[in-house]
Amino acid sequence: MGEGGTVGVEGYDVVFGLARAGAASVDPDTGRFLRVNPEMVRIAGYPWEELLGLTFADITHLEDRNGDFERFRRMVRG
Repeated sequence: MGEGGTVGVEGYDVVFGLARAGAASVDPDTGRFLRVNPEMVRIAGYPWEELLGLTFADITHLEDRNGDFERFRRMVRG
């Protein structure tokens, strides 16, 4: 544990990689996947390298895109 009981970068990397849920880091400006864990690769159904070239909108059902994009923007704004 880091200072103040926080988990350092190494701990985050371990949790991210071993998470049983799909996890991704996404560019806040473009929505492009920057990093995905193995479960996200499985859920999305794309090879790792291809998924990293896509945006979350690329893998979102057309009918869900507007709502998902708005939730993403609110999250980015804080």
